Amino acid sequence: MIITDPKLSPSKRLFEILSVKFSVHGFNLKGSTYSKILENRIEKIHLRFLIWGRLVSAEVSWSITFIEVEKVFNVIEDPKRKTFDPTVWNDLFNYSICKQNRTKSEFELNDLHDNSYNDFSINLAAEQIEEVYIEIIEQYFHRHSTLEKLAAEINKTPIAYCELIKNINKRILCGLILSKMLDSNNFDYMYDQYQLFLKNSEFTEKEKYILDLKRYSDILTKNYSN
Repeated sequence: MIITDPKLSPSKRLFEILSVKFSVHGFNLKGSTYSKILENRIEKIHLRFLIWGRLVSAEVSWSITFIEVEKVFNVIEDPKRKTFDPTVWNDLFNYSICKQNRTKSEFELNDLHDNSYNDFSINLAAEQIEEVYIEIIEQYFHRHSTLEKLAAEINKTPIAYCELIKNINKRILCGLILSKMLDSNNFDYMYDQYQLFLKNSEFTEKEKYILDLKRYSDILTKNYSN
């Protein structure tokens, strides 16, 4: 058990403990996010705290940012932007595997017997979060650790809903970027597949998405090659 300063808030005490645990896995804390910078991507674990009166609990989400993809994304969608959004993102509450297994998605920092905050209760929450990292998040990171693995899921045909990227514009543009980077000979085919997906969809803004698809394709065809 890691001893923390009882004068600190429960969230800061949790961060103290998790910083020790996640450092073993290669993560460093900045703000409320643990980050690991790798050769081709940045993996992040995000904590968000819920406060109900005097009770505090933590929720966990995670993301992967592929800088190579996001650089192109920014040039097309927001050229002035200097930072990079996550390429893929999920959380314990919405991740389909967690829903199927009814994985716990909220971690209480208080002692359930008397609602106090002590090192036993906060260490327990930290242990549960680390278990979730090892059993779920780390596996997610591994399954999507390369552009090839990401493309295999995002651009799987016929194109259908993909929980990796829920935003439609983001999904389409990232899919086309990956196709142009990894398999440019089939770029026109992927364009046709996304167009078919959109035409058969029930999206209220599908006409706008189709126009955006054409714009993305024209820009990538003119300016980028693998």
